[in-house]
Amino acid sequence: HVLVQRVTGEQDGRVKAELQILDEGACAGKKLFASYTLTLPAGKRLFKEFLAAIGVQPDGNRLPVAQCRNKVLDVTVKHNARDGKVYANVVEHRACPS
Repeated sequence: HVLVQRVTGEQDGRVKAELQILDEGACAGKKLFASYTLTLPAGKRLFKEFLAAIGVQPDGNRLPVAQCRNKVLDVTVKHNARDGKVYANVVEHRACPS
């Protein structure tokens, strides 16, 4: 599980989310950062999936930032290595089972 700590809308049409890992293990408490480029179909799809997973409905063209905070969801990450660093990219969002 991850906790949504912050969501921001950027001037360039991207939305950024800061998530904290809640599960136990080596990654417990670490942060994940997700970026959604709303001008691209894949970015729109992932952001809609993110909102659906946390149960937030968009309000027209307004980004529902305050409604996104402190929500818990499950994510799938894909690890990529680049420039000698390992990155974890969020590739799927799911609602947490009740």
